[in-house]
Amino acid sequence: MINLAIVGLGNIYERTKSIIAQNHNINIVEICDKNEVLLNNHILDENVFKTTDYKLLSKSDTIMINTPPKTHFEIAKYFIENNKNIILEKPLVTTIEELEQLNELRLKHNIKIYSMLHYSFGKEIIWWKNQSNTKELPTEIVANFHEPYYVDGKLNSHSISLGGAYIDSTINSLSGIFSLFYGEIKLKHKNLKYDTATKIDILAKSEFEIIIDNKSIQAQITIDWNKDIKERSIYLFYKNYTIHLDGKNQQVIKINFDNNTNEILYKADGISIENHYSAMLDDFVKKADNFDFSYKLHKAILTNI
Repeated sequence: MINLAIVGLGNIYERTKSIIAQNHNINIVEICDKNEVLLNNHILDENVFKTTDYKLLSKSDTIMINTPPKTHFEIAKYFIENNKNIILEKPLVTTIEELEQLNELRLKHNIKIYSMLHYSFGKEIIWWKNQSNTKELPTEIVANFHEPYYVDGKLNSHSISLGGAYIDSTINSLSGIFSLFYGEIKLKHKNLKYDTATKIDILAKSEFEIIIDNKSIQAQITIDWNKDIKERSIYLFYKNYTIHLDGKNQQVIKINFDNNTNEILYKADGISIENHYSAMLDDFVKKADNFDFSYKLHKAILTNI
C-alpha cells in the first residue's frame, strides 16, 4: 500500500482524484494547497490531514506534486532530502541544471521518482505498441498537438500556469513517441513564437532525432495553443502506409498509399484523459520509478541549442 500525500489540488488533481480513489493500492493520507478554500472544499476521510504548508506533511511515504512547473524542483528537493519518494507531474523541472541536480539528489538519497507522462499510456499508443512489428521503424514521425487555449484573444489562466507550449506539450507528445521507439534522443532544432501579453510561447516547432540500433528516425513536433479545436495526432510514416495515432478519438488509423484508403484498426472506449491516468497509476504502483525514461526525454527537451 502506498501512503500518498498530494501537493496541489488544482486541475491535475481534479482529473485524477476519482481514479486514485479507485486504486486499492493507493491511500491518500495528506493533502496540501496554498488556497485554503480549495483545500477545505475537498471532502475526504476525516483522518486525512490538510495543510497549506507542504513542509508539515509527514505521514506519507510518497508525495504527488501537481503544482506549476516552476515550483517542482524546490518542492521535490525538500521531500527527497526528507526521504520521500516522488510522483511528479510533467515536466519534472524547467531547466537542464535542475534536471541534473534532481538526478544527483535521487541517487544520493536512494529515492524513487515517477514522472507523470500520462500521454504515453494512451490506449491507441499501447495498442499499436502491442500490435506492431517493433523491428520495423518508420521513416519519419510527425506529431501535431493543438489546444484552444485562447479565450477572447487572451491565454486562459490554466494555460499560463503550464509555462508554455514547448515545455508542457512537447514532453507530452514526445513521451508517446518515445514509448514506441526507445533509444537515444537529441534535439535537432526548435522554433518558438510568443504571446505578446504574457511572454509565454504559444507555438513550438521542434525536431528530434531518435537513434535505435544505429538507425535514425526524425520526429517533427508542432504544438499550437491558438487553434479552434484540440488535436492529438502522431503520424508514423512507413514505406507503403502511414499509421495515424489519433489521441483525441483514441483510435489507430492505417492510411494505405496504394489505394488511398483509410482503415480504422482500433478504437477505444471511455474518456481519454481518464484512461491515461488510470493506466499510468497502475504502472506507478508496479514500478514506482520511471526516472531513466523520463530523464532522457527531459534532457533532450531542455538542452539549449
